[in-house]
Amino acid sequence: SIRYLDLEGIVHMYNRKWAVPHLSSTQTGSKSISLTIKEESVFRMYVEESSIDIDIKIITGSKKIASGSNLYGEESFVTNIAPGDYNIVFIFYDWSSSTMSCPSFAMELAISPLNRI
Repeated sequence: SIRYLDLEGIVHMYNRKWAVPHLSSTQTGSKSISLTIKEESVFRMYVEESSIDIDIKIITGSKKIASGSNLYGEESFVTNIAPGDYNIVFIFYDWSSSTMSCPSFAMELAISPLNRI
């Protein structure tokens, strides 16, 4: 969405209340966000430790570009990405039956064209 861009084409979002989607009976689930990168950029993603284990990755087609998967704890990665279409994929695991009924997590996302760093 254009509302997250500044005048230099840089995206920086942080929110402590991203909602975890409804998980299946196996206590797992996933969510994907599509985006298009217009010029070569640096992509950084960070997810704080949560009551739900959250793995993150960025893919193009079926090719994984980068991922953060540390079992429990925070997840993060930084990578350069070329222009193209991508999906950010979140994979959720609830290893505990005592998780609150409407869990959320904190996430930060930053994308900056290389020529603006």
